[in-house]
Formats: sequence, structure tokens, C-alpha cells
Amino acid sequence: MRLIIILTLVALFFSTGAYSAEPSFTDKEAKAFIEKLWSNFREIIKLGSMTVVADESLGGLGMSYPENKMTQNFYKIYQAYEKLGIIKISIVKRYDPGKGGWGDWIAYTTGGLRQKIFIEKTDLGEALAKRGGFPQTFGEDKDVDVLVIRQYISVKVDEIVKNEARQKGIDNYRIIMATLNTEWTPEYKRVVEMIGRKLSEKRKVIMLIKFDPFSSTWKMVTFDVANRDEDFTTNHVSSALGEQK
Repeated sequence: MRLIIILTLVALFFSTGAYSAEPSFTDKEAKAFIEKLWSNFREIIKLGSMTVVADESLGGLGMSYPENKMTQNFYKIYQAYEKLGIIKISIVKRYDPGKGGWGDWIAYTTGGLRQKIFIEKTDLGEALAKRGGFPQTFGEDKDVDVLVIRQYISVKVDEIVKNEARQKGIDNYRIIMATLNTEWTPEYKRVVEMIGRKLSEKRKVIMLIKFDPFSSTWKMVTFDVANRDEDFTTNHVSSALGEQK
């Protein structure tokens, strides 16, 4: 009798729980998800003391907020913002192995140090921050001094090209492909152009989202984005799914 009860409970479990349907996510929901996410994209400019280091020093990262370091290549973005009058950069120290003595030589060759700088926001930068309406904070760390400005004026999804369910282990994902019509803030678009990149108003995106069963919400995992008439230069979505090209 006891064995019959156990077998009945096992059968009941598998019939009711193990084969539940995957969470739905309509094209309409995908459109709203993307537009809300993109419209909140922001540029976070670190203020205060920073160290500019050699490009290879941060292991492929452009910026390390905890270490207050940025690569020489990433520094070009800050220099562009300075040229537009949004921030002011003061050079505190330049590391010159030929002129600065033994200490500079060690810092330059083994530490990858290039410059120590100090970054301040200008009146124009503060006005842009107020206009953008974002909190002037970096994540949960309230002590980091930053200038946060808006990237987009508006973002509209033109078409949901693909909305496909994927499962990896026990997790439910969706791959969303969409075309976008964007309007950039003039300041952000100008900075991107100054560092040699082209930003079109017509864009396309491949996004990977994951369902959180505890909050019953979809959350963004990663994405690849490009101008609509150009190839994608990244493959973050494929990498996240273990489908590296």
C-alpha cells in the first residue's frame, strides 16, 4: 500500500510540474522591453583622479572603476568630451621613462602607467546631466563621483525580426532580433564621431534575455548592436549561449 502511494505521488509530480510550458514573450512585449531598455541607456563619465595606462594593461577592458584606471584608447573618449566642453581634464603627472628617472621608468615599463589626470564636470556638463534626468550615481556605489548624461533622445522598434525561445539547462532564454529607429543626443553622437565611429539613426540589434522564475520577469543578458547597413562586429549573444562563431 505504501509503495502504491509513493508511485502515485511520483507520477503526479511528473504530470504536473516537469513538463510545464515555457514562459511566453510576445512581439509586442519584446518591442516594449527593447524601447524601455534603450531609452535608459546613459553615458557614465568618471570624475576625480584617474590613471591612464597602456592599452594592454587592463586585460581588454577600457576602464576599471574600482582601480580608477582607463586605457590610452579609452582616454580618447574623455578627450572628446573635453573638446566639447562637457568636462575639464587636468594633467597631474606624465610618466616619461626618458626624463623622469628610475621611478618613472619602473612605473612606465612594468606598471603600464602613462598619465595621472583629474577630471571635473563643467557647467555645460552639469546642465546636460540635469536635462538627462538620470541619478548621478554609478550602480549601488553612492560614493563614486560621476557625470551621467543621456545617449538617446528617443528609440523606437521598427520591426521584431525574430523572437525565438531557447533553453539551456533549466533556464529559459529568448533571442530577439529587431531593427531600431534612434535619435541620438547631439553631444553623444558628436563624441562617437570624434573617435572615428559612425552612428546611424537606423540600427539593428540581437538581444539575449533570460526568464527569472522567482520574479516572473525577463531580464537582459547581453546584446550585439550595429548600424543597419553594416555587419555586427561583436558576437556576445552567441558566446553567452556557447555558440562562439
